[in-house]
Amino acid sequence: MGIVVQLHGQRRWWSPLSWWRITRWSLGLAFEVLPGLGVTMLRDHHPEDLHDPVLLSAWLQHFDPETATMPLWTSSGAAPAAGGLSPRP
Repeated sequence: MGIVVQLHGQRRWWSPLSWWRITRWSLGLAFEVLPGLGVTMLRDHHPEDLHDPVLLSAWLQHFDPETATMPLWTSSGAAPAAGGLSPRP
């Protein structure tokens, strides 16, 4: 419903590109989210049965449990060396 209001408000209701993007997004959502949602609604489902997303394992790898923080990332996008924060310039 919100998509219809936004398309009308931005005067893009008749734009084929807008409808193509909405369709592509909807299919991506359907194939990415709905299968996992369907599995979680099964009667014998247990949360430990689901696999972890790729980003969660990367996040856990760099998480510091002692300070409950993440390390600072360098400007190049690479993770700093284990055991410390990146130096300030």
